[in-house]
Amino acid sequence: MPQSPTASFTPLSGVCVTCDGGGDEGTLRTCDDCDCDYHCNAHCHWPPITGPKQGDWLCVTCETASL
Repeated sequence: MPQSPTASFTPLSGVCVTCDGGGDEGTLRTCDDCDCDYHCNAHCHWPPITGPKQGDWLCVTCETASL
């Protein structure tokens, strides 16, 4: 899993923070809290991201931090 985003970390738009690979909007999802991009597959984000984006989406790091 990727390291938790920090205040000094600035994610690159369109680049997965786990594998540094790019992709189109269909293969990347952007966290609405930390602005990090993740591929939707199980290698880059667990659990895998499924279905179309509906409303806000948080990566597992941000979702855990908000609990």
